Amino acid sequence: INKFYVLDLTPDRSMFRYLLSQGYQLFAISWRNPGKEHASWGLEAYVREIIKAVDATLAITKQKSLNVSGACSGGITQAMLLSYLAAKKDTRVNAATFMVCVLDARPEDSEVGAFISPRSIKLAKARSKQKGILTGQDSAAPSPGYAPTTSSGTTASTTT
Repeated sequence: INKFYVLDLTPDRSMFRYLLSQGYQLFAISWRNPGKEHASWGLEAYVREIIKAVDATLAITKQKSLNVSGACSGGITQAMLLSYLAAKKDTRVNAATFMVCVLDARPEDSEVGAFISPRSIKLAKARSKQKGILTGQDSAAPSPGYAPTTSSGTTASTTT
């Protein structure tokens, strides 16, 4: 899960610098790493905070709408924001771009799907509930009970 600064790694390879040179005004949101005290936060909490950031951006720029871009999990929260705004017939977002963002993931769509099984999902949920959060490190490593699936979609046997 990438941070916003992946778009601003060096002066000569910076999407931010390029867009600024083209006359765009940029604002970025970067979420801090959650702790146990954030365990109750769901996507709705993140969307509420994005709406506050959008409102602040529109107030600063004195504009009625803006363009947004979301990368990785930021794209997921952006999709939720856009869905919410569309349901409210709210037009403050003019255009949206999604980068490296999977919105409708299916296990068979990628090699990552080999790490997903009903048992591994159950164990990940239990670990998240116990710890209060699921960290990036947790999501990067196979769960105990990881059971890869074969190309036919059946679960291969493993020992734990």
